[in-house]
Amino acid sequence: MLVQAACAEREHMLATAAELQTMADLIGKYPAEAQLIIAALEEGLVLGPMRVADDGRV
Repeated sequence: MLVQAACAEREHMLATAAELQTMADLIGKYPAEAQLIIAALEEGLVLGPMRVADDGRV
């Protein structure tokens, strides 16, 4: 049981690391937009779940 829990936790950590890397890549690619988003969050903007359509539209 302990081995399964450790494995599941490791997979979760790897998935989280991949998400963080994707976010870091986007910030590097779009730094001005990232600064605008950060400023909006500091002013109280709350982001909820995002949905993307198959054709790329939000």
